[in-house]
Amino acid sequence: MTKIILVGLVYLNYVYAVQKLRGVAPADIAKYQPDENGNWHCLSDPTIIIPYDYVNDDYCDCPDGSDEPGTSACGNAVFYCANVGFKGNFIPTYKIDDGICDYDVCCDGSDEPDGVCGNKCEELKARFESDIKLHNERILKGLKIKESIVQKSSHMKQSVQESIQSITLQIEATNRRIQEIEVEKKKLNYFKDRGYQ
Repeated sequence: MTKIILVGLVYLNYVYAVQKLRGVAPADIAKYQPDENGNWHCLSDPTIIIPYDYVNDDYCDCPDGSDEPGTSACGNAVFYCANVGFKGNFIPTYKIDDGICDYDVCCDGSDEPDGVCGNKCEELKARFESDIKLHNERILKGLKIKESIVQKSSHMKQSVQESIQSITLQIEATNRRIQEIEVEKKKLNYFKDRGYQ
């Protein structure tokens, strides 16, 4: 009988701890442990000390709202949605326990009491992965088009450079011919001025 009572007390203690930490991100769990006196310090101002029982008690004791991560008591705090099966996210605490399933942020429905919102994380994850796949396919297609354009422009550049070189050679040849004609013209004018026809 003693073992059953002991197991029951351990379970109740676990349930109590989970409720206490509702809305806390896994990375912040250590910040939400009581000190050796059973008290807790506000996150933005550790000089403000409250009994640990005041955490998530639906009353805003800390100016930053850090004592109420799992209730809507403080409008300036944030609630962590674990979104099991997808990716965790934060939502302003004023949006929790309001009867509205905020699936765009809390796809697991944890922003509302148990049973109010179903877990749509698998569905959203599948849609997200499909969107990412489509996005990546478009990027790859775009990169192939870019590579094709780069190759074409490289060939065009080479063709234009060859044309420029050819035209430059033609201009140089034409300029030489003009100079030759000028020399011939001067010779003709010289002899014409002297009366030779």
